[in-house]
Amino acid sequence: MNQDKLFLQPAKPNVRVRHADRSGHLNIHGEYVTQSIHWKRRLRDGDVIQLTKESEIKKAIANAKAADAPTSNEES
Repeated sequence: MNQDKLFLQPAKPNVRVRHADRSGHLNIHGEYVTQSIHWKRRLRDGDVIQLTKESEIKKAIANAKAADAPTSNEES
């Protein structure tokens, strides 16, 4: 992955972490973000954790996809 990208997820599942540009919140399962002072502060303050192992990142991405998938009880 690119050096200026970080894979971050909220440190606490019940706390939403806002993007610096206020465009939304960090996905609760984690997502790649561009490294910036905003995210460095969130890391320092303990609001987010950085996943660095490829296996952890793949698991988080799979969890996010599973959470976004429609359940069999949902109707179109």
